[in-house]
Amino acid sequence: MRASLVAVALAALVPTSVALAARRQNQVLGEFRLHTVKNCSAGTTGTLMAFDDPWHRECQRFTGIPIQSLFVTRLSAHCTLYLYTDEDCTMGEQEDAKEYECYHGAPFWRSWKIAC
Repeated sequence: MRASLVAVALAALVPTSVALAARRQNQVLGEFRLHTVKNCSAGTTGTLMAFDDPWHRECQRFTGIPIQSLFVTRLSAHCTLYLYTDEDCTMGEQEDAKEYECYHGAPFWRSWKIAC
């Protein structure tokens, strides 16, 4: 009887620990507002969110709309945002982005990645 109670108690803990691990893995690492004009003043095209998953740690392209400026609304303390002026994350690197700052591309930001 006691052994079956212990087994039931342990079985109840497994889904909880799996859910906690999944929640930690998918935390938001950064949130950014994208603009089609300089100075982050107008032309907002939407918000980009980077999650803690392997896909967001690779070079990502801004596709479809030219991004002239990017406003950092949230960035995890242990993460660094890198912005690039080419599509392959190799040219025009801007790093050390900080929360509540606007970053201008010259002339456009074409790709980004985040490292934590």
